[in-house]
Amino acid sequence: MSLQKPALVLNKTWTPIRIKSLINVIKTVFKERASIVDGEDYSVYNWEQWIKLPVVDMNNIIMTTSGPIRLPRILILSYYDKIPNYSLRLTRRNLLLRDDHRCQYTGKKLKISELDVDHVIPKSKGGKTRWDNLVTCSIEANRKKSNMTPEEAGLKLLKKPKKPSSNFFCVNSRKDIPDCWSKFIDINRIKTYKSK
Repeated sequence: MSLQKPALVLNKTWTPIRIKSLINVIKTVFKERASIVDGEDYSVYNWEQWIKLPVVDMNNIIMTTSGPIRLPRILILSYYDKIPNYSLRLTRRNLLLRDDHRCQYTGKKLKISELDVDHVIPKSKGGKTRWDNLVTCSIEANRKKSNMTPEEAGLKLLKKPKKPSSNFFCVNSRKDIPDCWSKFIDINRIKTYKSK
């Protein structure tokens, strides 16, 4: 559905601060707390101006009773000028995203169902449940490692685990990531996930 596609939200200084669904973006624009940025020439429009623009891509529209309207893909907030300091929650999903669905011992990219979360230093040896002590790995590698350190199990980590930076954007990969975002963020660094 078009209204569930992602939109990039900029603060009033044109700094990207989050990704939201279009339905939430449109609500914010209706409340006059934000404007829409055209992804082609980066002009700024309110809703009344936006709906009068000609449709250029029939794959990126919202159908209304009045006809098709362009999908807004970038929103700029009218008043908010801060850069929020998000604290990324330590969850299985976020670990999978950080590690790019790869076993951190073999380097193989695997399906979610084929991956486990491993404590690098096992809990039984004082290892904590923290970003810098958790990695994703294949179920087989996790069984082999058991409650040993990687060295004891004859395994080597691809990279030292760490907490992702606060500009770690997460977008559902089934939804398109528009090229117009590249002016504001490195699209190649956006982590994607496949939702079930």
